[in-house]
Amino acid sequence: NIDITTGSDTVDSVVSFVEPSVMGRDLKLRFSAHYRTSDNADAFYDTADIGITSGLEFPISERGRLELGYSLFQDKVKNEEAVGTPVGSALGYTYSYDTKITGLNPNSRVLLRFSQDFAGLGGDVKYVKTEGLALAETTLLNEEVTFRGILEGGAVASFGGYNTRVVDRYFGNGKIRGFESNGMGPR
Repeated sequence: NIDITTGSDTVDSVVSFVEPSVMGRDLKLRFSAHYRTSDNADAFYDTADIGITSGLEFPISERGRLELGYSLFQDKVKNEEAVGTPVGSALGYTYSYDTKITGLNPNSRVLLRFSQDFAGLGGDVKYVKTEGLALAETTLLNEEVTFRGILEGGAVASFGGYNTRVVDRYFGNGKIRGFESNGMGPR
């Protein structure tokens, strides 16, 4: 897959490869590389991000899967010249429970996902990033209307004297509708 998205403020380029059945088994191998820039008119900073990610996903129960991954990345905040462009290296895992895999009701779904990334195994970036997602959906009226509820959150804890930067943190851009970018006030 090659995905290139450009706009007046951002460039997002991703090249990815997924092998869903490594050696004929229920193993998914994933590799991707990305380059992103943003000229953020709603913030006092612009960013540039380049990185590679790989992972291996396998089943651990009937509806549960575990992915083990590695990423190497470099983020630059263009207004932080004193900080430079630190390099990060992270190992991580993602556990997901999805009733859509073998669910009895094809019109409903529950997805639970929990992941952690441990950055600091080389490079300048040192943090533990924890994320969680809960999703429930169902279709009604002859499968013409879908109701979906999503709850998502995350936390970043730095260590070893590393202070988190704006590129390490969470923002609700594009996820919380009806609010200004980088803000929670109504439009």
